[in-house]
Amino acid sequence: MEKMKRDYTIKSVEKALGILDVFSRGRLDLSLSEITETLQMPKPTVFRILCTLEKCGLLRKDEKQGTYRLGLKLVYLGNLVTLDYDIVRMARPVMVRLRDETQETVDYTILDSNQVLYIELLESPRRIKAESSKVGRKLPLHCTACGKILAAFSPNGLDPNWPPKVLPAFTERTITNTKNLLKDLDQVREKGFAVDMGELDEGIYAVSAPILDTNGSALAALTIVAPMERLEQEPISELAAKVVSAAEEISHKINQNL
Repeated sequence: MEKMKRDYTIKSVEKALGILDVFSRGRLDLSLSEITETLQMPKPTVFRILCTLEKCGLLRKDEKQGTYRLGLKLVYLGNLVTLDYDIVRMARPVMVRLRDETQETVDYTILDSNQVLYIELLESPRRIKAESSKVGRKLPLHCTACGKILAAFSPNGLDPNWPPKVLPAFTERTITNTKNLLKDLDQVREKGFAVDMGELDEGIYAVSAPILDTNGSALAALTIVAPMERLEQEPISELAAKVVSAAEEISHKINQNL
């Protein structure tokens, strides 16, 4: 008999999000009683959650009317999401041009909890191509070109305990020694681009460059990924120059518009 899937959700958080969902364009101001009646929840429970949401800035209370409205913290969080989408929108035409010029897969990744997170990916039009990742997938930093870029140019975004003492090996080429990795990151900062020569997947190489904000910190990484068998057709140095140029163009566009 198949085991039941474990539920790791936190009920109190679900209830809090349920309260936020009650608000809509036609219901901007709601009282404690209205929320309680809508959700069919105990009034003391709803009251405590409302107090918590208000303290966190997710709700604000009109003391005179005794009603609640969505808080300004949600505007801030929403702007962060919009910012990510706006940046990808600005980056995409350059990514398309780079993909068409190199005929290789091009991806756009960001740093997320000490991992690489794929935000956008344009596959190579060639029949034989690097097995591409997927949007939403996460990969380690130490064995990917984009991961090295994000680690090298986003030091403030990393957990203080990164890199860990033990770095998992995925191929024979994976860097598993922390000191060697830190030396590699120093070289990445010096050169302005990173290379992965089969460190995550055998037979696949990647070249990546940072998309930087005005402070020189990485907003994202722009990467070309290709099968190792095509490496002789276009040397790493030429691909690196193209990806660096494209990343600089995207950086300029973003910083001009933000």
